[in-house]
Amino acid sequence: MLETGIVDNRSVKEHRLLGVDPFGPAIVGKALSLDDAVRLAGPLYLGNGVRISRGTIVEGACLYDGAIVEAAATVSHSVVLEEARAGKDSEARDSVLSRACVVEEDAHLSGSIIGDGMTVKGPFSA
Repeated sequence: MLETGIVDNRSVKEHRLLGVDPFGPAIVGKALSLDDAVRLAGPLYLGNGVRISRGTIVEGACLYDGAIVEAAATVSHSVVLEEARAGKDSEARDSVLSRACVVEEDAHLSGSIIGDGMTVKGPFSA
């Protein structure tokens, strides 16, 4: 069940998002794909066609159009630009993932900026 409100003239969905427990304010685009067992904590921006897989944690983040967060990954206080992917069991904290970049499985980033189209191979910690 979705509850809708208006904040700063933008459509905001909050309290429940496709069966997820209360999480705070979010701006949500079209065609969001959200698996089971996901933890979301706002504020969030989830663009068009964003895919968030099972067991992920997304908190205080902006995920732009086509961004993908794979199973058991964490994206916290980070920006994930268009078509970027956070791989399975990866982690991005206080980071920026630029357009079409890939953070592979088991790579862990903190305070990092990854450029357009770049790949971070896992396992890796920065």
